[in-house]
Amino acid sequence: MNKIAIFTLTLCLSTALASAQSSLIGIHNSPRKGMTHVAVNPAEINHLRRSVEVNLFAGGTTVSNNALSFQDILKEKGELIDLALDRMGTPINVSAEMQLLGPSVGFSQGDWSFGFMSQAFAKGDIINLNPDIANALNGDPFFNSLNQTHMIDASKQKVNVSGWTELGFTAGRELYTVGSHIFTAGATFKLLIPMAYLNMGVTDLRGTLIQNGTDVILTDANGELYLSYPRDLEEGDIATYMTDRFSLGNITGTAFDLGIAHQWYAEGNMRVLSGISVRNIGGMRLGSEQSTHRYSINIPQGESFRLDLLDGDLEEIEDQLLNSGYFTRSNIREKSRAGLPPLLSAYADVQFTRKFQVSVFSQFRIADKTDHEQLMAQHVFAITPRVNFGLLEVYSPWTQYEVAGLTGGLGLRLGGFFVGSQSLLTGLLADTKQADVHIGFSMGFGEKNY
Repeated sequence: MNKIAIFTLTLCLSTALASAQSSLIGIHNSPRKGMTHVAVNPAEINHLRRSVEVNLFAGGTTVSNNALSFQDILKEKGELIDLALDRMGTPINVSAEMQLLGPSVGFSQGDWSFGFMSQAFAKGDIINLNPDIANALNGDPFFNSLNQTHMIDASKQKVNVSGWTELGFTAGRELYTVGSHIFTAGATFKLLIPMAYLNMGVTDLRGTLIQNGTDVILTDANGELYLSYPRDLEEGDIATYMTDRFSLGNITGTAFDLGIAHQWYAEGNMRVLSGISVRNIGGMRLGSEQSTHRYSINIPQGESFRLDLLDGDLEEIEDQLLNSGYFTRSNIREKSRAGLPPLLSAYADVQFTRKFQVSVFSQFRIADKTDHEQLMAQHVFAITPRVNFGLLEVYSPWTQYEVAGLTGGLGLRLGGFFVGSQSLLTGLLADTKQADVHIGFSMGFGEKNY
C-alpha cells in the first residue's frame, strides 16, 4: 500500500467505476413497478406490476466530481489523479458509487405484500479536500523546481472508501381508500454486512505547507486527524477483501426504511402516484480488526514535519506520526461504527396521457457528510419525462447533483430489461462532470395488478 493509501484507493475506485441510491434514477419511477422501486420506497411493494415480481439483477455506477469532465473520465484513464490535482484551485469533491440489486422477490398475499431484497454497495468519497494537501499526500511536487509556501485553513475534510451488503425484508399493505385516493405504507428491515471501511479525515487544520525542492513540510500547524482502517487489508487488494468479507456470520448491523405512497385515480386510470420515504436509519459495527484513532496535531512555529517521508502501510504510518511527537493519540476505539447515509426521498409520477408521464424525484441527506463515522450520500433533484408504449419505454432523466451539477441522460426499457445513463446527453453535448450507467432485468408472474 502506498504512503497515503486511502487517498489513492478512493480515486482508483472512482476510476474503476467510471470505466465500468442515486445510481438508478430514471428507471425507479418507471410505470412498470418492481423491486427497484421498493429499494427507494418500501410502500411500493403494494404496487408491483404482477402478483409476483422477481429481480434477477439491477446495477448502476455513478462518478460525480467537481474537477474532471465526462470526456476526461472516458479518455484520460491513466492520468485522472494528476489531472484533477492540476486543475483544482478549490476544495476537491468526488462521489463514486456502485450499487447492485441482486436476486430479490416481491409478492402479494391478500391485503398484504411481502418482499426480500439483496443489495451490495461500494463507495468512494472525497469531501472538501484541500488541493495543496492533496498534492502533498499524492507525492507530487506543486512545481518541479520552485519553492512554494501554502497557508492551510481547512475546517472539515475527509476521504472515505466503504463497502457493505444489505439483506432486506419488506412488508406493506393498503392503509385506507378515500374516494379515488388510495394510501399505502411499507417498511423494510435490513441486516448489514460490512465489507470494508477506510477513512482519513482532518478537522480544523490550520498551518503552513512548504515545498522545498522535493521536500513537503508542514509547520506551525494545529488540528485533529481521524484514521480508521482494517488492519488486515493488504496492498492493492480491496476488491478481494470486500468479496471475502461476505458471510452471514459477519452480520454486524441493522437498519430500516419506512415509506408511504398515494395513488389518485381519475376515469379508471391512475393519474398521480406519489410517495415519501426515510431510508438507511441505522449502521454497522466494524469489528475488532478495525483500527480507529483520533490524533491532536500540534507542530509549533519553527518546527516541522516532513509529509513526503511518510511511507509504508497505515499501521506503519501511524507509528511514524506518534514517533514524531507532533501527533498525540487522544483516544483508542475498541469498537468502531459506520452509519449508513440516512436519506429522505420524495417523488411524484404524473400521467398526462396513457403514453406520456413525467416523474419528479428528490433525495436529501439528513446527516452531516463530514462526520467521520457517517457514510456520505448526495442531495439530488431529478425530472424524468418518459414515453411508455407498454413493453417499450423511453425515458430521459435530468438531474441536479450536489457534486457534479446538472446532468441529462437517456434510457430504454424493453419488458423487464432496462439500460440507461443519467449523464449521456450532457456528457456528449456539454461535457458535464459525471459519468454513470445503469442496467437490469426482472420478470413478473401471475395476475397483472394494473
